[in-house]
Amino acid sequence: MKKKTLIAKLFAFALGSMLAFSACSFLPEKEPVEEVEEEEEEEELQEIELSDKKVTIEIGETVEVEIDNFDDLKKVKIEVDDEDIAEAELDDETITITGLAEGKTTLIVSAKEAEDVKLTIKVTAPEIVVPETTIETGKYVCTYAIPNAIWDETMGEDAELFIDFLANKSFTLDFIMIINEDGTATLSYGYETFVKDLLDYLDENYIEFMKLACEYAGEEWDDSFEEMCLEVKDEMMEQFEDELESEIESADATSIDLTWEIRDGKIYFKPDRGAEIGCEVRDDGSFIISISADELDTDMFGNYLDLHFAKA
Repeated sequence: MKKKTLIAKLFAFALGSMLAFSACSFLPEKEPVEEVEEEEEEEELQEIELSDKKVTIEIGETVEVEIDNFDDLKKVKIEVDDEDIAEAELDDETITITGLAEGKTTLIVSAKEAEDVKLTIKVTAPEIVVPETTIETGKYVCTYAIPNAIWDETMGEDAELFIDFLANKSFTLDFIMIINEDGTATLSYGYETFVKDLLDYLDENYIEFMKLACEYAGEEWDDSFEEMCLEVKDEMMEQFEDELESEIESADATSIDLTWEIRDGKIYFKPDRGAEIGCEVRDDGSFIISISADELDTDMFGNYLDLHFAKA
């Protein structure tokens, strides 16, 4: 037998190694053991049941929403996203919602171990209903109580005397409004009643007036003056009446012409000069109109005069 050489030994070792490797490569791989992780069971949240999920209300209006399963819930709470638009109160299972301002917001209802639920709130402005307005044509009268300022304006130097003399007597002045069917109107002074009442009062209290006039003149009253005053009474009363009539004629000449129309539940008057004036017509058919000194062409009533007219 021949002795193996070193090269032959190495070749044999290499061949054996290759065979061994090939044999191993054909063996089935051992499958790894899968680790089974136990999934934690998620706790199921309870559902909050509402009678409504969306509400629409007007400003100032309230609405109630019920939590249908309130008895099954714990620690129920509510919250409104925008409290300027709406507010809400919880009383057991009832949510009371009040509209505050126009807009939209959300109410959130929460409870322990329950999923939050949202409710949409829409708040609208109340619908404006314009009442149907009508007004009768014809004559309207406003009876105006004359203040002391009028006597100051009209009586000049004698104003203080007349205010003192008339301290216990009230006088009124009638304003007349004529409303025509053609959309025109006229505002004027009705002095007739005022003049009659003033002259009657002066006639009935003539001697008392003369005594007071004597006092204001710095003269001491003497009983002999009474006969003298009575002798000139008729002349004096006639002169006073003429002066009043002159004032009346001047005032009547400055009566105001207006146009009018019904619009938006009001009656609107438009003077020849000045701005349009809107007046509410009351259930009894009366109305109040505010007239400026410029429109009256006199400031003896102040900057503005509020006149309440009723059907004559």
